[in-house]
Amino acid sequence: MVQLDKQQSTEEKILMAAHQIFIDRGMDGARMQDIADAAGINKAMLHYYFRSKEKLYGTIVQHIMSNALPAMFDLLESDLKLKDKLKQFIINYLALIRANPFLPLFILNEMNRHPDKFVKWLPIKNLKVSRFSDQVNEAVSLKLIRPIEPKVLIMNMASMIVFPFIARPMMCVVLKMDKKYFDQLLSQREEQIIDFVISAIYYKN
Repeated sequence: MVQLDKQQSTEEKILMAAHQIFIDRGMDGARMQDIADAAGINKAMLHYYFRSKEKLYGTIVQHIMSNALPAMFDLLESDLKLKDKLKQFIINYLALIRANPFLPLFILNEMNRHPDKFVKWLPIKNLKVSRFSDQVNEAVSLKLIRPIEPKVLIMNMASMIVFPFIARPMMCVVLKMDKKYFDQLLSQREEQIIDFVISAIYYKN
């Protein structure tokens, strides 16, 4: 049940209600009437603020990305040691996706359907990975880690985190898992991904 604050604006109530329903039911399973009911408004009012489910969905994803993406890149550019930075990146990214499990598939679909439009949503103007790249390259030169392109390292970590959420329906069928057991496995992956990434790139002493 969505807990709404009486002081929230109508738009805030809509976004909060829709966010929770998209998490629970996904894009296809969510109904505008259900979102209106959860927000405590009628459907006509909902359509006044957001003309379609797709527009509402996009607004929520854009809001999530505008907060999450800069935070992830700020972490990569922080003063943390490389190993600590890798661990924290995995922890934060996995927490983001677990809190918004509909996000990866939506991003994948939108990038395939409307790549130019989707890129305009992303707050990428001031994003950079120069400090992270320098750290990785320095660690390679000092023979602390195996040779790897910094951007490939980011892609590898992101792929390990995101793929199960994208392939969830297929994995549940092929591996004969129900949703509850699948979620249990996901809860174990944080430490496993950290161990896998660290073991893959760091030389053993």
